Amino acid sequence: MGTTGKDQEDLEQFEHDEDQAGHDDRVDEEEDENEEADDDETDDEDDDEEGRSSPGHQIYMHIIALPCMTREEQHTLLELMRQLHPDHYPILYTMARACLPLPAVLGLKIGDVNILTKVISVSRGWGELGEFPIPTPARPFHPHGDLGPLKINMEEDLVRVLTEQLAHLNATGRACGNEAWMFPGQQDRQPWKIQYVSRFSFLPTLKAGGFPKLCPRDLYYCFVKTRTNQESTK
Repeated sequence: MGTTGKDQEDLEQFEHDEDQAGHDDRVDEEEDENEEADDDETDDEDDDEEGRSSPGHQIYMHIIALPCMTREEQHTLLELMRQLHPDHYPILYTMARACLPLPAVLGLKIGDVNILTKVISVSRGWGELGEFPIPTPARPFHPHGDLGPLKINMEEDLVRVLTEQLAHLNATGRACGNEAWMFPGQQDRQPWKIQYVSRFSFLPTLKAGGFPKLCPRDLYYCFVKTRTNQESTK
């Protein structure tokens, strides 16, 4: 905190007043202590403000504000997707049951899904710019920070849905090798585009079910919150 003009004049008078020298010293000491206290408070406020403005804190607060679906609401959403947009139903189902973001689901290849061992291996994602590796230091969504493939154990219902997806690909003459996409778009050479899935499937289904308007990332966060709440109540 700075010194006002009046305070400065008083200090000058004290300096020239020999009779008040002792008092002047005490005043200087008190002002120095006050300034140090003010500086400490300012530093604390700056630290708090920096913490609140950090990307991690902003993301955390954003996630906290998102709705948390119950198991029944999640089932309703998935059933609506199956009825309204069956081509994208297994995509949303995998997001919900494996708790994976949409790019990681779209990046799955048939060889990444082991029906016998009930394990999904996540090693790539699919975004607007194409394929990218998962996880990487720039995309640290891996819970353990490892750079190897992320292993997801599947429950029986997810195994059933992905088995049906494989049967559908085979019945419709789509590519079915290990390097073929698990969720190919209108052409086998690449998966569905994120914006297409969101705009023409996810958003209309959310609206039909009376759910809030959510982008794929926020929908993923909702699924994670649902899973976390379920595990905490076990």
